[in-house]
Amino acid sequence: MSTGGEGTETKVDFRIAYRPWPTDKKFPLTPLEAWYVMRGYAVRPVRQVSMEAFLELPGQLEMSDGYVMLRQR
Repeated sequence: MSTGGEGTETKVDFRIAYRPWPTDKKFPLTPLEAWYVMRGYAVRPVRQVSMEAFLELPGQLEMSDGYVMLRQR
């Protein structure tokens, strides 16, 4: 993946920490909403997230007054 500079590449060392989301199931958050949640913001999703769908989300999240956020330790 190029970052714009000549001959420079960014390498990302990653591993799967949670099981991947099923491809036949719509993810409850939009990519932008998920990005903000992972950056530490509380986000009120555009689509209503049911408690069942919320409990299936990977990671340690919490929901308060309709906002999804990372669980603070």
